[in-house]
Amino acid sequence: MDPVQSNTNQGTPRDVSYDYVKDKLESLHGIEAVHSLHIWSLTLGRNALTVHLAIKNIVTHNNVLQNAKKLLKSEFDFYHVTIQVENYHQEVMSQCDECNEIR
Repeated sequence: MDPVQSNTNQGTPRDVSYDYVKDKLESLHGIEAVHSLHIWSLTLGRNALTVHLAIKNIVTHNNVLQNAKKLLKSEFDFYHVTIQVENYHQEVMSQCDECNEIR
């Protein structure tokens, strides 16, 4: 498939495993849930990611943000990353339509 055509398909880039990225983010200290994860290709070899990280009260937003950014750059070499850090609330998460996975 032509890289330009692949770029317009709006799917996760072939060289990135959505599940692996999500698992790695979930394994970071203090993260209770990962949702609204979107991964796409900007150009050939330059991938972008947006994600919401719901955290436990025992960690600070800044620590989680820095650790997640470091992981996404060092392990996956994302070109552009946008991360929203929020406090985890079970009752909100269970009723959140936007928290359901869309790939």
